[in-house]
Amino acid sequence: MPVKTMKIAIYTRVSTNMQVKENLSLEDQLNTLTKWAKDNNHEVVKVYEDAGSSAYKGVRKQFSQMLHDIENEVIDIDCVAVYESSRFSRKEVVRLNAEAILNAHNVKFFSFIDCIPDDEDDAFLFKGFTGLFNESFSRKNSKKSAFKLNDAAKQGYFTGGIPPFGYRSVPVPNLNGGKQRKTLEIHPENATTVELIYSLAISGTSGCSLGVKKIASYLNEHKILKNNHRWTPNDVHNVLTNPTYHGEREYGLNRIRKDLHNEIIIIPTPEIISKHDFMLVKELMSKRAPKKANKESKGIQSPSLLTGLLKCATCGCNLVINTGKGGQYSYYKCRNKIKHTTKSCNTPNFRKEQLEKTVIKSLRGTIFNASYISSIYDDLKGTLTQRKKEQSLEKATLQRKWNVTEQQVSKLIGEIADNKLTMSAMIQRHLKTYEDNLATIERSIDVLDKKTRIPLMHFGKHHIEQFLFACEKVLLGGNVEATKALLLATVKEIKVYEDKVDFIGGNLQILANVESNKAGNSEGVPSLISIWR
Repeated sequence: MPVKTMKIAIYTRVSTNMQVKENLSLEDQLNTLTKWAKDNNHEVVKVYEDAGSSAYKGVRKQFSQMLHDIENEVIDIDCVAVYESSRFSRKEVVRLNAEAILNAHNVKFFSFIDCIPDDEDDAFLFKGFTGLFNESFSRKNSKKSAFKLNDAAKQGYFTGGIPPFGYRSVPVPNLNGGKQRKTLEIHPENATTVELIYSLAISGTSGCSLGVKKIASYLNEHKILKNNHRWTPNDVHNVLTNPTYHGEREYGLNRIRKDLHNEIIIIPTPEIISKHDFMLVKELMSKRAPKKANKESKGIQSPSLLTGLLKCATCGCNLVINTGKGGQYSYYKCRNKIKHTTKSCNTPNFRKEQLEKTVIKSLRGTIFNASYISSIYDDLKGTLTQRKKEQSLEKATLQRKWNVTEQQVSKLIGEIADNKLTMSAMIQRHLKTYEDNLATIERSIDVLDKKTRIPLMHFGKHHIEQFLFACEKVLLGGNVEATKALLLATVKEIKVYEDKVDFIGGNLQILANVESNKAGNSEGVPSLISIWR
């Protein structure tokens, strides 16, 4: 009986170099299927190829494209031909879904190696057994590979794939003649870009942190590319959220089979940025997250100088930007009046430019002056000195308790060493109790010390003048972003009355800013602007 001529689509796939060695290369599969089609007078309509794709857990773009083309009648075919059924799929649920699409469009399935029976019931049974065998084979291979990769990760080796941007994989000395292993080292040029990305995320170009979109735009505008490609916000997000950059590469986050190894393995890597900066960026990004963004964080991110800082002295609501009817002028207006009615609060509207000038002038006259900073420094030192005197008796009592407990421990250990006592379970419990008591006393002493300690207060008149000069340059420089960063670093909120403004914040925070700026800055910009949170 002559074979019916068919229009066919050929699908070929390889996933490993081993299959190439076993004569399962794309070229071998295609040549075999093309010859079969020619010998049987079939017409090859299209060839779909997936190179380096797993039929068990991989993403197969051409396989998906083939099913899409069949389902949407982009191609007119009678049959899909593969070299063997494992090329089509090694996962039964995928095979069944794919064959359902083929059957719905009267497209047959042909495997060159597998002798699929013509009878539909026999074919169903045959493909079921073959499919289960293929999936079982893949699961066993998956288990072997997982164990090998887990072992490589625990030994600190690079487990394969594309290295994170900023790194490159390099071979390590092969001392035992086994498989050649690799590890990650820093790519100097790309690492500089990673450092820049974190710097922009923390302090931007003028002090305020940038989001992933603005960072991507900045890099692209300055022709700083990612492996000759433009940066996307997602690329930047991946850099800012990958702990590899602070020295801890996490292996096993995206495991397909959790039953083989559920533990996340930490692989030490050379760090490009500090863990402190990584955690700081994480905190800043969490505040920017759309679902978590609150009114306060949105106000802080606003380009307007005082949005997020101004509070209505009458009702306590935020003052936000509102434009006049003609749109010519902008005002700071109580949100209560915008949200409800103009009668809900009697605080007047304030012209944006006038209020901002008033705030800056008041800051220069009240907070950013040498006499004020010197006075709060002296007051704080006096307060802490008095507190230290008051707590000295309590600390002395704790120290005596510690000495008594430590002597008891030493005596007990000495008797054990002299064989007067044996290390029994009871003795171990006594030692543990003494150890816990010592730890509790040490924590109490540490708490007292922290209350009276000023670790950052080591600056003089010259440092105050240096700090004020830098602040003055920012306040009068006209850079809104830098000025806002300065305000956020020193002021918690600004309470606005009809005829005055009050600044609310911590004196300790101002002194900390003077201390942090002590080293100075070549551009005359306060260093606090680059570290505000």
